[in-house]
Amino acid sequence: MKPLGIVIDDDSPSRKIYGTMLASVGFDILEAADGEQALGLLQQEQPQVVLLDMRLPKVNGETVLQYIYEAPHLINTRVFIISAHSEYKYTVPLRPGDAYFVKPVPSSEVRESVLRILQEYPG
Repeated sequence: MKPLGIVIDDDSPSRKIYGTMLASVGFDILEAADGEQALGLLQQEQPQVVLLDMRLPKVNGETVLQYIYEAPHLINTRVFIISAHSEYKYTVPLRPGDAYFVKPVPSSEVRESVLRILQEYPG
């Protein structure tokens, strides 16, 4: 069974780029275009990796991140925040093994970080 990755971003091209990147390293992919969709997926699924934008329609990325960090079934989920808004990098505390990238960031850089983190924190 392949590991699951969820890409949460309101920008469709970004979802496709990062989803394709995760698929290229062996992940099954689910996508959410807003925070409400993301919370629905996260209640039902147990992804190994979540790529999360912070500024989302309906429910913001901070609320989604808080849900991930509080949900017992997501304790081993690694979160990679990918946002054009660098202010969150200094205000949002991350768990060990999670990372923050400021857009634009090449998908290859995210891919290498995902692979490295999953080796260090296999969950």
